[in-house]
Amino acid sequence: MSSKTISLIHRYENGPGDLIASVDGLSDRDLDRRLAPKKWTIRQQVHHLADAELNLVYRMKKIIAEENPLLIAFDQNNWADSFLYTKMSVEGSIALFYTLRASTTPILKSLKDSDFSRTGIHNESGKVTLFGVLEHTVEHFEHHLAAIEKTKRKHKIS
Repeated sequence: MSSKTISLIHRYENGPGDLIASVDGLSDRDLDRRLAPKKWTIRQQVHHLADAELNLVYRMKKIIAEENPLLIAFDQNNWADSFLYTKMSVEGSIALFYTLRASTTPILKSLKDSDFSRTGIHNESGKVTLFGVLEHTVEHFEHHLAAIEKTKRKHKIS
């Protein structure tokens, strides 16, 4: 497996620990802080990360198991509204995120380099590779984690 793929899988594998460390000990008040008006709260971002992970793992598994599968987008704002992101405790979403990554990491580690070139067709983005979906998954998580950390700094939350 290429060093680039190994590094990406390592970043993927470390995500749950990074998320847990980032929100550990935060009060409900802290979780409801925003970086700016109309931006998602820390709580909403945690729920979004779990739901996005659910969708992204599904896409990766479809690419691994099927020949050129159709991959369907999800409307993150509808999910946020429908699943009460502003009210729900984050524990369930953290557990879901952790479980999805813990169960997917060994699968990714077991693949050959050529498997990361397998493709699917995203209904909005077109042709995507397994490597591309994995890379998007890692970068998406790291973007939201950075936003959570920036929100904590803004509000002087340690």
